[in-house]
Amino acid sequence: MNYEPISFALYNMLNDIPDPRKARGIRYKYSDLLFMAIHGILCGYCCGLDISYFVELNLDYFRKLLGIKCAPSHDTFSRIVRITDFDALSTVLKEWLCAHYPELYTLYNGKKVLHIDGKAVKAATAKSEGQNPVYMLNAMYEGGSISLYTKQIGDKENECGQIVDFLSKLDIQNTIVTIDAAGTTEPVLNYISDKGGHYLVPVKTNQKRLHAAIEAHVNKLEKSDKFNALDHASFESTAHGRTESVKTTMISNTAFIFEQLGLDSFFGTIARVGVMDKTVTQRKDGKDQTTFKRTYLITNLEEMSVENMQSIKLSHWNIEMQHWVLDVQLNEDRDTARKENAIKNNTILRRFCMNIKNRVEEYKKLSITRFNMTNMHSIEKLTEMLFKEPESNSQA
Repeated sequence: MNYEPISFALYNMLNDIPDPRKARGIRYKYSDLLFMAIHGILCGYCCGLDISYFVELNLDYFRKLLGIKCAPSHDTFSRIVRITDFDALSTVLKEWLCAHYPELYTLYNGKKVLHIDGKAVKAATAKSEGQNPVYMLNAMYEGGSISLYTKQIGDKENECGQIVDFLSKLDIQNTIVTIDAAGTTEPVLNYISDKGGHYLVPVKTNQKRLHAAIEAHVNKLEKSDKFNALDHASFESTAHGRTESVKTTMISNTAFIFEQLGLDSFFGTIARVGVMDKTVTQRKDGKDQTTFKRTYLITNLEEMSVENMQSIKLSHWNIEMQHWVLDVQLNEDRDTARKENAIKNNTILRRFCMNIKNRVEEYKKLSITRFNMTNMHSIEKLTEMLFKEPESNSQA
Protein backbone atom coordinates (compact mmCIF):
# COMPACT_ATOMS: atom_id res chain seq x y z
CA MET A 1 0.00 0.00 0.00
CA ASN A 2 1.62 3.26 -1.13
CA TYR A 3 0.19 6.58 0.05
CA GLU A 4 1.22 10.02 -1.08
CA PRO A 5 2.31 11.97 2.03
CA ILE A 6 0.17 14.95 1.01
CA SER A 7 -2.96 12.89 1.70
CA PHE A 8 -2.08 12.36 5.36
CA ALA A 9 -4.04 14.73 7.59
CA LEU A 10 -1.66 14.41 10.54
CA TYR A 11 1.38 14.63 8.29
CA ASN A 12 0.10 17.98 7.02
CA MET A 13 -0.55 19.16 10.57
CA LEU A 14 3.01 18.28 11.58
CA ASN A 15 4.17 20.83 9.02
CA ASP A 16 2.61 23.52 11.22
CA ILE A 17 5.10 22.82 14.02
CA PRO A 18 7.92 25.38 13.71
CA ASP A 19 11.33 24.03 12.68
CA PRO A 20 13.93 25.60 15.04
CA ARG A 21 16.93 24.23 13.12
CA LYS A 22 19.34 26.38 11.17
CA ALA A 23 18.99 25.92 7.42
CA ARG A 24 22.61 24.89 6.90
CA GLY A 25 23.22 21.14 6.88
CA ILE A 26 19.56 20.03 7.02
CA ARG A 27 19.14 16.57 5.47
CA TYR A 28 15.60 15.65 6.53
CA LYS A 29 12.31 17.51 6.60
CA TYR A 30 11.22 18.33 10.12
CA SER A 31 7.77 16.83 9.59
CA ASP A 32 9.38 13.62 8.24
CA LEU A 33 11.43 13.22 11.41
CA LEU A 34 8.39 13.77 13.62
CA PHE A 35 6.42 11.39 11.40
CA MET A 36 9.00 8.62 11.85
CA ALA A 37 9.36 9.31 15.59
CA ILE A 38 5.61 8.98 16.12
CA HIS A 39 5.66 5.66 14.25
CA GLY A 40 8.47 4.49 16.52
CA ILE A 41 6.69 5.56 19.72
CA LEU A 42 3.53 3.73 18.64
CA CYS A 43 5.61 0.59 18.12
CA GLY A 44 7.09 0.84 21.62
CA TYR A 45 10.41 2.57 20.90
CA CYS A 46 10.89 5.59 23.11
CA CYS A 47 14.55 6.63 22.80
CA GLY A 48 16.47 8.05 19.85
CA LEU A 49 18.70 4.98 19.55
CA ASP A 50 15.76 2.58 19.26
CA ILE A 51 13.73 4.83 16.94
CA SER A 52 16.71 5.14 14.58
CA TYR A 53 17.14 1.36 14.45
CA PHE A 54 13.39 0.91 13.95
CA VAL A 55 13.52 3.23 10.91
CA GLU A 56 16.59 1.34 9.63
CA LEU A 57 14.71 -1.97 9.88
CA ASN A 58 11.80 -0.43 7.94
CA LEU A 59 13.94 1.70 5.63
CA ASP A 60 12.37 0.42 2.37
CA TYR A 61 8.96 1.40 3.70
CA PHE A 62 9.97 4.91 4.78
CA ARG A 63 12.07 5.36 1.63
CA LYS A 64 9.02 4.77 -0.57
CA LEU A 65 6.81 6.87 1.67
CA LEU A 66 9.06 9.86 2.32
CA GLY A 67 11.84 9.62 -0.23
CA ILE A 68 14.61 9.42 2.39
CA LYS A 69 17.87 7.71 1.37
CA CYS A 70 19.00 6.39 4.76
CA ALA A 71 17.81 6.17 8.34
CA PRO A 72 18.45 9.29 10.45
CA SER A 73 20.93 8.78 13.27
CA HIS A 74 19.93 8.37 16.89
CA ASP A 75 21.48 11.78 17.60
CA THR A 76 19.09 13.31 15.06
CA PHE A 77 16.00 11.82 16.71
CA SER A 78 17.26 12.70 20.19
CA ARG A 79 17.83 16.30 19.08
CA ILE A 80 14.37 16.55 17.51
CA VAL A 81 12.76 15.52 20.79
CA ARG A 82 14.86 18.10 22.64
CA ILE A 83 14.20 21.11 20.43
CA THR A 84 10.56 20.65 19.36
CA ASP A 85 8.08 23.16 20.77
CA PHE A 86 6.11 20.97 23.19
CA ASP A 87 3.06 23.29 23.18
CA ALA A 88 2.88 23.11 19.37
CA LEU A 89 3.35 19.33 19.37
CA SER A 90 0.68 18.85 22.04
CA THR A 91 -1.75 21.13 20.20
CA VAL A 92 -1.34 19.36 16.86
CA LEU A 93 -1.75 15.88 18.30
CA LYS A 94 -4.73 16.95 20.42
CA GLU A 95 -6.46 18.62 17.44
CA TRP A 96 -5.94 15.51 15.33
CA LEU A 97 -7.33 13.25 18.07
CA CYS A 98 -10.40 15.46 18.52
CA ALA A 99 -11.05 15.51 14.76
CA HIS A 100 -10.71 11.76 14.23
CA TYR A 101 -11.92 10.15 17.47
CA PRO A 102 -14.65 11.01 20.00
CA GLU A 103 -13.61 12.36 23.38
CA LEU A 104 -13.88 9.71 26.09
CA TYR A 105 -15.36 10.50 29.50
CA THR A 106 -17.91 9.32 32.06
CA LEU A 107 -20.63 11.73 33.23
CA TYR A 108 -21.95 12.06 36.79
CA ASN A 109 -25.32 13.84 36.62
CA GLY A 110 -24.18 15.63 33.48
CA LYS A 111 -20.78 16.61 34.86
CA LYS A 112 -17.34 15.42 33.73
CA VAL A 113 -14.78 14.28 36.30
CA LEU A 114 -11.20 15.46 35.85
CA HIS A 115 -8.43 13.80 37.88
CA ILE A 116 -5.21 15.77 38.50
CA ASP A 117 -2.08 14.11 39.83
CA GLY A 118 1.69 14.56 39.84
CA LYS A 119 4.10 11.91 38.58
CA ALA A 120 7.86 11.60 39.00
CA VAL A 121 10.18 10.86 36.08
CA LYS A 122 12.98 9.48 38.22
CA ALA A 123 15.66 8.63 35.65
CA ALA A 124 15.50 12.13 34.16
CA THR A 125 17.17 13.48 37.29
CA ALA A 126 20.87 14.22 37.63
CA LYS A 127 21.21 12.65 41.08
CA SER A 128 24.98 13.06 41.05
CA GLU A 129 24.39 16.82 40.89
CA GLY A 130 22.01 16.74 43.84
CA GLN A 131 18.85 17.28 41.78
CA ASN A 132 15.44 16.30 43.13
CA PRO A 133 13.16 14.08 41.01
CA VAL A 134 11.36 15.88 38.20
CA TYR A 135 7.56 15.86 38.53
CA MET A 136 4.97 16.23 35.79
CA LEU A 137 1.38 17.30 36.44
CA ASN A 138 -1.09 15.15 34.51
CA ALA A 139 -4.85 15.25 33.91
CA MET A 140 -7.32 12.54 32.94
CA TYR A 141 -11.08 12.57 32.38
CA GLU A 142 -12.79 9.70 34.15
CA GLY A 143 -13.59 7.05 31.55
CA GLY A 144 -11.00 8.44 29.14
CA SER A 145 -7.28 8.58 28.54
CA ILE A 146 -4.65 10.69 30.19
CA SER A 147 -4.45 14.19 28.72
CA LEU A 148 -1.71 15.14 26.27
CA TYR A 149 -1.27 18.38 28.16
CA THR A 150 1.26 18.12 30.97
CA LYS A 151 3.29 20.55 33.05
CA GLN A 152 6.76 20.10 34.46
CA ILE A 153 6.88 21.28 38.08
CA GLY A 154 10.46 20.53 39.06
CA ASP A 155 9.87 18.79 42.39
CA LYS A 156 7.07 17.66 44.67
CA GLU A 157 7.34 20.71 46.93
CA ASN A 158 6.40 23.01 44.05
CA GLU A 159 3.33 21.02 42.99
CA CYS A 160 0.67 23.01 44.86
CA GLY A 161 1.98 26.30 43.49
CA GLN A 162 1.74 25.09 39.90
CA ILE A 163 -1.76 23.56 39.98
CA VAL A 164 -3.64 26.82 39.29
CA ASP A 165 -1.52 27.54 36.22
CA PHE A 166 -2.06 23.96 35.07
CA LEU A 167 -5.84 24.23 35.56
CA SER A 168 -5.93 27.49 33.60
CA LYS A 169 -5.06 25.53 30.44
CA LEU A 170 -8.03 23.17 30.94
CA ASP A 171 -11.80 23.66 30.62
CA ILE A 172 -13.12 22.96 34.12
CA GLN A 173 -16.56 24.54 33.84
CA ASN A 174 -19.27 22.10 34.97
CA THR A 175 -16.48 19.64 35.81
CA ILE A 176 -15.71 17.89 39.11
CA VAL A 177 -11.97 18.14 39.76
CA THR A 178 -10.19 15.65 42.01
CA ILE A 179 -6.67 16.27 43.31
CA ASP A 180 -4.63 14.86 46.16
CA ALA A 181 -4.07 16.87 49.35
CA ALA A 182 -1.51 19.13 47.63
CA GLY A 183 -4.46 20.76 45.86
CA THR A 184 -6.47 21.40 49.02
CA THR A 185 -5.38 25.02 49.20
CA GLU A 186 -7.14 28.36 49.04
CA PRO A 187 -5.82 29.43 45.59
CA VAL A 188 -6.63 26.08 43.94
CA LEU A 189 -10.14 25.53 45.32
CA ASN A 190 -11.19 29.16 44.92
CA TYR A 191 -9.96 29.09 41.30
CA ILE A 192 -12.02 25.96 40.57
CA SER A 193 -15.14 27.53 42.09
CA ASP A 194 -14.62 30.86 40.30
CA LYS A 195 -14.35 29.09 36.93
CA GLY A 196 -17.67 27.29 37.39
CA GLY A 197 -16.13 23.98 38.38
CA HIS A 198 -16.51 21.73 41.40
CA TYR A 199 -13.95 20.04 43.60
CA LEU A 200 -13.71 16.80 45.56
CA VAL A 201 -10.49 16.74 47.56
CA PRO A 202 -9.11 15.14 50.73
CA VAL A 203 -8.40 17.14 53.87
CA LYS A 204 -5.18 16.18 55.60
CA THR A 205 -2.86 17.84 58.07
CA ASN A 206 -1.71 20.42 55.50
CA GLN A 207 -5.03 22.09 56.43
CA LYS A 208 -4.69 21.71 60.20
CA ARG A 209 -7.61 23.94 61.28
CA LEU A 210 -10.06 22.39 58.84
CA HIS A 211 -8.88 18.85 59.58
CA ALA A 212 -9.22 19.40 63.33
CA ALA A 213 -12.71 20.91 62.97
CA ILE A 214 -13.99 18.00 60.89
CA GLU A 215 -12.38 15.40 63.14
CA ALA A 216 -13.90 16.97 66.27
CA HIS A 217 -17.37 17.10 64.67
CA VAL A 218 -17.18 13.46 63.52
CA ASN A 219 -16.10 12.35 66.99
CA LYS A 220 -19.05 14.24 68.45
CA LEU A 221 -21.47 12.57 66.02
CA GLU A 222 -20.05 9.13 66.78
CA LYS A 223 -20.37 9.60 70.53
CA SER A 224 -24.02 10.63 70.16
CA ASP A 225 -24.81 7.67 67.81
CA LYS A 226 -25.92 10.12 65.09
CA PHE A 227 -23.09 9.20 62.76
CA ASN A 228 -24.52 5.82 61.71
CA ALA A 229 -27.84 7.47 60.82
CA LEU A 230 -26.26 9.63 58.13
CA ASP A 231 -26.35 8.74 54.42
CA HIS A 232 -23.65 6.25 53.57
CA ALA A 233 -22.43 3.94 50.80
CA SER A 234 -20.29 0.80 50.93
CA PHE A 235 -17.96 -1.00 48.59
CA GLU A 236 -16.02 -4.25 48.93
CA SER A 237 -13.56 -6.05 46.67
CA THR A 238 -11.62 -9.27 47.10
CA ALA A 239 -8.66 -10.30 44.95
CA HIS A 240 -5.38 -12.18 45.42
CA GLY A 241 -6.07 -12.88 49.09
CA ARG A 242 -6.73 -9.21 49.82
CA THR A 243 -10.11 -7.84 50.92
CA GLU A 244 -10.78 -4.11 50.79
CA SER A 245 -13.89 -2.67 52.42
CA VAL A 246 -14.83 0.99 52.02
CA LYS A 247 -17.62 2.85 53.77
CA THR A 248 -18.28 6.51 52.97
CA THR A 249 -20.54 8.65 55.15
CA MET A 250 -21.93 12.01 54.02
CA ILE A 251 -22.26 15.02 56.34
CA SER A 252 -24.68 17.40 54.61
CA ASN A 253 -24.89 20.06 57.33
CA THR A 254 -21.55 21.88 57.16
CA ALA A 255 -22.55 24.81 59.38
CA PHE A 256 -20.05 23.64 62.00
CA ILE A 257 -17.19 24.57 59.66
CA PHE A 258 -18.39 28.13 59.21
CA GLU A 259 -19.13 28.51 62.92
CA GLN A 260 -15.58 27.52 63.84
CA LEU A 261 -13.56 28.83 60.90
CA GLY A 262 -15.69 31.57 59.36
CA LEU A 263 -16.30 32.09 55.65
CA ASP A 264 -12.77 33.06 54.70
CA SER A 265 -10.98 31.30 51.81
CA PHE A 266 -12.61 28.13 50.48
CA PHE A 267 -14.31 27.41 53.82
CA GLY A 268 -17.24 29.43 52.51
CA THR A 269 -17.71 27.10 49.53
CA ILE A 270 -17.74 23.73 51.31
CA ALA A 271 -21.17 22.17 50.80
CA ARG A 272 -20.63 18.54 51.83
CA VAL A 273 -18.13 16.60 53.95
CA GLY A 274 -17.39 12.93 53.38
CA VAL A 275 -15.85 10.46 55.81
CA MET A 276 -14.25 7.55 53.96
CA ASP A 277 -13.26 4.56 56.11
CA LYS A 278 -11.12 1.93 54.40
CA THR A 279 -10.35 -1.46 55.94
CA VAL A 280 -7.88 -3.78 54.23
CA THR A 281 -7.38 -7.39 55.31
CA GLN A 282 -4.67 -9.54 53.76
CA ARG A 283 -2.87 -12.71 54.71
CA LYS A 284 0.79 -12.37 55.60
CA ASP A 285 3.06 -14.98 57.19
CA GLY A 286 0.07 -17.27 57.67
CA LYS A 287 -1.95 -14.66 59.57
CA ASP A 288 -4.67 -12.19 58.61
CA GLN A 289 -3.51 -8.61 59.07
CA THR A 290 -5.97 -5.71 59.03
CA THR A 291 -5.26 -2.02 58.49
CA PHE A 292 -7.69 0.88 58.86
CA LYS A 293 -7.52 4.35 57.31
CA ARG A 294 -9.95 7.27 57.61
CA THR A 295 -9.96 10.09 55.04
CA TYR A 296 -11.99 13.30 55.18
CA LEU A 297 -13.31 14.72 51.89
CA ILE A 298 -14.81 18.08 51.01
CA THR A 299 -16.79 19.27 47.99
CA ASN A 300 -18.57 22.46 46.93
CA LEU A 301 -21.22 20.46 45.05
CA GLU A 302 -24.43 20.42 47.06
CA GLU A 303 -26.26 17.87 44.93
CA MET A 304 -23.50 15.25 45.12
CA SER A 305 -24.80 11.94 46.45
CA VAL A 306 -22.75 9.82 48.82
CA GLU A 307 -22.66 7.08 46.19
CA ASN A 308 -21.15 9.44 43.62
CA MET A 309 -18.74 10.88 46.17
CA GLN A 310 -17.39 7.42 46.93
CA SER A 311 -17.26 6.36 43.28
CA ILE A 312 -15.46 9.54 42.14
CA LYS A 313 -12.94 9.37 44.97
CA LEU A 314 -12.15 5.73 44.26
CA SER A 315 -11.87 6.46 40.54
CA HIS A 316 -9.04 8.93 41.23
CA TRP A 317 -6.91 5.78 41.46
CA ASN A 318 -7.34 5.38 37.68
CA ILE A 319 -4.90 8.18 36.90
CA GLU A 320 -2.36 6.45 39.12
CA MET A 321 -2.96 3.27 37.12
CA GLN A 322 -2.22 5.26 33.96
CA HIS A 323 1.05 6.29 35.59
CA TRP A 324 1.82 2.62 36.24
CA VAL A 325 1.27 1.86 32.55
CA LEU A 326 3.59 4.71 31.58
CA ASP A 327 6.34 3.44 33.87
CA VAL A 328 6.04 -0.33 33.45
CA GLN A 329 4.94 -0.68 29.82
CA LEU A 330 6.24 2.52 28.23
CA ASN A 331 9.40 2.83 30.39
CA GLU A 332 8.85 6.48 31.27
CA ASP A 333 10.45 6.20 34.69
CA ARG A 334 13.64 4.89 33.04
CA ASP A 335 13.88 7.66 30.45
CA THR A 336 17.17 9.47 31.02
CA ALA A 337 16.56 12.24 28.44
CA ARG A 338 16.45 15.50 30.35
CA LYS A 339 17.89 18.27 28.17
CA GLU A 340 15.75 21.16 26.92
CA ASN A 341 12.22 19.94 26.04
CA ALA A 342 13.00 16.21 26.01
CA ILE A 343 11.05 15.30 29.15
CA LYS A 344 7.91 17.15 28.07
CA ASN A 345 7.94 15.94 24.45
CA ASN A 346 8.55 12.31 25.40
CA THR A 347 5.71 12.65 27.90
CA ILE A 348 3.38 13.99 25.19
CA LEU A 349 4.29 11.25 22.70
CA ARG A 350 3.74 8.44 25.24
CA ARG A 351 0.34 9.84 26.17
CA PHE A 352 -0.57 10.12 22.50
CA CYS A 353 0.20 6.41 22.20
CA MET A 354 -2.13 5.65 25.13
CA ASN A 355 -4.90 7.79 23.63
CA ILE A 356 -4.72 6.03 20.25
CA LYS A 357 -4.84 2.61 21.90
CA ASN A 358 -7.92 3.51 23.96
CA ARG A 359 -9.84 5.25 21.16
CA VAL A 360 -9.45 2.74 18.32
CA GLU A 361 -12.17 0.14 18.85
CA GLU A 362 -10.18 -2.94 17.84
CA TYR A 363 -7.31 -2.06 20.21
CA LYS A 364 -9.21 -1.02 23.36
CA LYS A 365 -8.90 -4.39 25.07
CA LEU A 366 -5.21 -4.84 24.26
CA SER A 367 -2.47 -3.96 26.70
CA ILE A 368 -0.10 -1.21 25.60
CA THR A 369 2.59 -3.85 25.06
CA ARG A 370 0.40 -5.85 22.66
CA PHE A 371 -0.74 -2.66 20.96
CA ASN A 372 2.91 -1.81 20.31
CA MET A 373 3.59 -5.33 19.02
CA THR A 374 0.59 -5.17 16.68
CA ASN A 375 1.82 -1.90 15.20
CA MET A 376 5.36 -3.24 14.90
CA HIS A 377 4.22 -6.17 12.78
CA SER A 378 1.76 -4.18 10.68
CA ILE A 379 3.35 -0.83 9.97
CA GLU A 380 1.28 -0.15 6.85
CA LYS A 381 -1.93 -0.67 8.80
CA LEU A 382 -0.60 1.71 11.44
CA THR A 383 0.10 4.36 8.81
CA GLU A 384 -3.35 3.97 7.32
CA MET A 385 -4.95 4.27 10.76
CA LEU A 386 -2.95 7.34 11.72
CA PHE A 387 -2.44 9.33 8.58
CA LYS A 388 -5.09 8.54 6.01
CA GLU A 389 -7.90 11.06 6.10
CA PRO A 390 -11.35 9.76 7.09
CA GLU A 391 -13.59 8.93 4.11
CA SER A 392 -16.12 11.58 5.18
CA ASN A 393 -13.39 14.23 5.02
CA SER A 394 -11.97 13.07 1.68
CA GLN A 395 -15.42 13.17 0.06
CA ALA A 396 -16.29 16.63 1.36
